[in-house]
Amino acid sequence: MATAVTKTMFNTERKQGMGMAIIPTTLPERMTDEQEAHLADVDSFLCYCIDIKYRKGQAEHGGNLRDMDLKTALINDFLEKIDGCVYGYQALAEAGITREEIRDAILFDDKKHPGG
Repeated sequence: MATAVTKTMFNTERKQGMGMAIIPTTLPERMTDEQEAHLADVDSFLCYCIDIKYRKGQAEHGGNLRDMDLKTALINDFLEKIDGCVYGYQALAEAGITREEIRDAILFDDKKHPGG
């Protein structure tokens, strides 16, 4: 069962003891049980994927990621974004979404384009 969310909440469960600042977050008064369940599923899956990806990277590259210099980190981040664009483009093409549909999604209000 989903827990009710107060208007201002401190996300302490994940941040406690991890050396991170606890930041107050303004949230909606209440989401539906379906929305809460969906969010919990997304959160759980993303945490699972991050854990696997991080461990795989450590096995492949070693070292401490926190020791990476800023320039290298920014370049690596940029290269990952390029990969993501290429994968996204291919997925859109395979789904039959045209360049015109993408253009319209960029140019028009979200509620006016197909699927928005």
